[in-house]
Amino acid sequence: MYTARYNAHRFGSMYRSLVHMRALPRYEASLNIAVEIGDKVGQIHASIGMAKNMEMTKQFRLALEYIHRALDLAECIGSKFLAMKCHLYLEQIHTTLGQLEQAWENNKLYKQCVEDLALSCGVCNEVISEKPESLESLQCSHLFHASCLEEYTAGDSRGCPDCRRSLVKPVFV
Repeated sequence: MYTARYNAHRFGSMYRSLVHMRALPRYEASLNIAVEIGDKVGQIHASIGMAKNMEMTKQFRLALEYIHRALDLAECIGSKFLAMKCHLYLEQIHTTLGQLEQAWENNKLYKQCVEDLALSCGVCNEVISEKPESLESLQCSHLFHASCLEEYTAGDSRGCPDCRRSLVKPVFV
């Protein structure tokens, strides 16, 4: 069942990236499966995907509804990382709508989550800043600035900069 939810979510993301109208039903399927099996993290990811889809179609009120649902679930399970993502996304939507006070409030909450998590890039060791920037995570769950990881992997790297775990999955013949 987890695989079905994951695949539905991946199809939703794929369709959304192609600006395809079939993305929302894929996210809805993913959300329904996640609810059925009690997967709150899956529900959060599906809700965020639905919010992004609504934003792309300029349905900002629905996007806010979905992202608030995701934020409530993130806070319910105590996931500061997912709450941080929700606050950042809320800030962006409120800024787009010209609701600067709400955007500022979500920016404060985003910064608080960043501070609580004390996230830092495993390559440059700088604290991941308050400004939105592209981040990457490896299979071992270590986080990096996308540009730092790109530079690191362009060299003769043999694994994760933090734990040295292989960057690729082994292939068995």
